[in-house]
Amino acid sequence: MNQYTCIALESVNYSSNGQTSAFKTDKFSYLAVDVNVSRLRGNTPTIAIFFERQGADGNWYPIWSPTALSASGSLSTTIGSGQATNQALTDLARVRWAFTGTNIATTVTTGANSATQVLGSTAGMVAGDVLHFATANADRTIQSVTDSTHVVLTQAINSTTTEAVTVKNTPDATLSLSVQSRA
Repeated sequence: MNQYTCIALESVNYSSNGQTSAFKTDKFSYLAVDVNVSRLRGNTPTIAIFFERQGADGNWYPIWSPTALSASGSLSTTIGSGQATNQALTDLARVRWAFTGTNIATTVTTGANSATQVLGSTAGMVAGDVLHFATANADRTIQSVTDSTHVVLTQAINSTTTEAVTVKNTPDATLSLSVQSRA
């Protein structure tokens, strides 16, 4: 028996809902589906995974949708007649993911015209995140997070005390997946 990889996504960061391209499943009696979320962040983030088959009407129907992850973790199943997920396969399938949660939000504690900013909290922030400063109506990229209240930006900004700040690109996750079968 030969093992076939129907589709694989290497560990990539995603910050919006998405799906794989459709892949052929008509020659297989079952599929092994493995999903790994190695990083999930945001304000109460979750990521839901859906394995979908295409119906004869051209619509997509979820046939496996485990409990959404609220932290890093792995999901795995076999799909096919008599398998853990006892559903028939059609000609085409795909894997889809959807996020819930909100952006990380905080405020400026001490306003300054500087690349170093003092915030109420830097929890969940990492270098490369884009911060939006509401009063200044401007975005800046984090160069480094130095402690629980200080960030260094790649460019100075003139912030004001109590100014609302949000991380623009959350929730997000680092996701990898594979769908394999034997024939």
